[in-house]
Amino acid sequence: MNMSAIAVMAGITAAFFGLLLFAIQYDHPAILILMGCIAAIAFAPWHLRDK
Repeated sequence: MNMSAIAVMAGITAAFFGLLLFAIQYDHPAILILMGCIAAIAFAPWHLRDK
């Protein structure tokens, strides 16, 4: 796999978990709700999106 792609994926993952830790530590429920929706959409089975 391309090293640039790996770096981008690692950066997105680090930013996601960093924002998650920030939202938990400083009590931001709106960010937690938004991140929960993003995670649910990202990990939803592909066959459910096409219907």
